[in-house]
Amino acid sequence: MKRTSKIRCFIYVLLIFSISATAKEPIKDIHYFGSKNKYSVELLQHVLSYNSKKNYQLVPFTEKIPKDRAFAYMEQDELFDVIFAGATTYRLENHLAIEFPLLKGLNGWRIPVVNTKNKDIFKSLTTLDDFKKLTPGLFHLWSDTEIMQRNNIYVETGSSFNGLWLMLDKNRFDYFPRSILQVFNEIKNYPTLNIMIEKSSMIHYPTAYYFYVQKGNNDLASDIKSGLEKALTDGSFDKIFTTYYGHLINKVKKQNRKVFALDNPLMPASTPLMRKELWIDLSSNRIN
Repeated sequence: MKRTSKIRCFIYVLLIFSISATAKEPIKDIHYFGSKNKYSVELLQHVLSYNSKKNYQLVPFTEKIPKDRAFAYMEQDELFDVIFAGATTYRLENHLAIEFPLLKGLNGWRIPVVNTKNKDIFKSLTTLDDFKKLTPGLFHLWSDTEIMQRNNIYVETGSSFNGLWLMLDKNRFDYFPRSILQVFNEIKNYPTLNIMIEKSSMIHYPTAYYFYVQKGNNDLASDIKSGLEKALTDGSFDKIFTTYYGHLINKVKKQNRKVFALDNPLMPASTPLMRKELWIDLSSNRIN
């Protein structure tokens, strides 16, 4: 009887240990900014799922506020745990960035929109110096404006996004560079204007979008970083990325555009540009 009791006790201890070893922690709500970007939401949910012991639950924030204000809230440990945003030196200094380019640099691939009267303005350009003689139109507060200016390109600035399209219609500048993530849908909103997507060229400068958390939130940052690396290794990161953006990438590649390559002096020095597997290259004819 004593032997039987000892065996039962041993089995009970093993059972308790097994349950405690596999049990999840209590639900941990993760409040994130950027609920309209379905890609970043699905990716965040996926990478957090790799930690089987953590019971993360995403909670969206649906109100419309400026991104800089969202960062200010997170810095004060209010409202947000995770923000999806572009890489800047200021953000990396004041927040904890998971330096893994979630969009593979897609936002830095720009297609020019031109006035229909100037539809061939890019066709004869064969050097970067020739390209730099053209005048883009951009919003005066955008980082793209400073990037262009620091590449010695004169920029015609505007104070209204819609106004820039009207300025292009009136031939106030040569082209409006828009990301491949935006341009094909945006131009549909202006069917009455004398504008069109230019067919032969593209502009590129490095850009990165990261997940950010509050400084000191090292456990969450570690779980996100670990999940991203595991998703990259097992192929699920590329699968999710391709689901959202594969059709655009294929469309642009088929167009065989020449690419005018610019520097991005605003990119943080720590950007992992040397990890080629983290970036996408749409160049077939690159002009540096």
